[in-house]
Amino acid sequence: MRKSLLVTLVACMAALLISIACAEKSPAEEPVANKSSGMESSSENSPAQDYESELSSEKAYERVMREIRDIEKSPLAKREPIKAIEKIEGKFRAFIEEYPGSKESHDAMFQLGVLYNHLQKPEKAILHLEKYLSSASDADENKVAFAHYSIAEAYKNAGNFDAAKKHYRIVVDRYASVNTQLLGMARTNLEDMDVIQRLAIGKEPIPFEVTDLNGSSLSLEKYKGKVVLLDFWATWCAPCLQEMPNVKRIYKQYHQQGFEIIGISLDSNRNALEKYVRRNDIKWPQHFDGKAWNNEVAKKYKVRSIPATFLLDRSGKIRYKSVRGSRLAQAVEKLVKEK
Repeated sequence: MRKSLLVTLVACMAALLISIACAEKSPAEEPVANKSSGMESSSENSPAQDYESELSSEKAYERVMREIRDIEKSPLAKREPIKAIEKIEGKFRAFIEEYPGSKESHDAMFQLGVLYNHLQKPEKAILHLEKYLSSASDADENKVAFAHYSIAEAYKNAGNFDAAKKHYRIVVDRYASVNTQLLGMARTNLEDMDVIQRLAIGKEPIPFEVTDLNGSSLSLEKYKGKVVLLDFWATWCAPCLQEMPNVKRIYKQYHQQGFEIIGISLDSNRNALEKYVRRNDIKWPQHFDGKAWNNEVAKKYKVRSIPATFLLDRSGKIRYKSVRGSRLAQAVEKLVKEK
């Protein structure tokens, strides 16, 4: 979960983003028919056909939105949020293919770009958000501001930090009065950029030495030569808890092959953490200092949202960031096989 986030859902935030976009959509405008012409061109639609097509795409998009809201409310969204988002992705893609060039497909392009960010597909996010921004209306300034912020996040995740800074600055310079939450988040990312670049894929993590819940020393150096997942989480974070069964399965499967996990808890209640760890039989060590978002390790890593993960290879280099679900399993399997 992100502090002061424009949208509060993390693992399955699609529905709220869609609600924002729907609220900002302008009412459909009827095309003006050319009544003076009684001829229909063989190469292009008549005004009446244009009107029917526009109305058709509008109604079709309303239907897609209803279906997406149903997905968001379904048990799947709570049980497997990533799969729910992938179903939503399919709905948007199908609409764009069926109604290319419509204003609704333009909105769907924006929605897909944001979704791809949360599916950890930055290249696809960039592609769709760039397409959206290339013809976005100034009247949709709130959505345009969010698109710039989202594409900045995608570029950051793809390791193109100059492009990320460019779009964060656009939010700060052009849209400061549009959305103060986005403004604050963009400024924070610009301030954190030195550390973000230092923690890029292929770089070494920032060292730390703390203690676990038992008072034992805990550091990355202790796990040298192992594949290590550095996991920032909390018991109050719903997406973190949704991912925990998957993390436990991966740990059980690959621990004997050299896979370790270091949990960095952003809890403020030690009893709640200890109870959860005990009840769920979590085997790996947990660091807790009771400072929540001001946790010393989290501050070093500029963690602004959770779950946040860094997956290190046996040489101690960062190979993956914020991978979850099946992608985490695949990444761990690959790294434990490397010698």
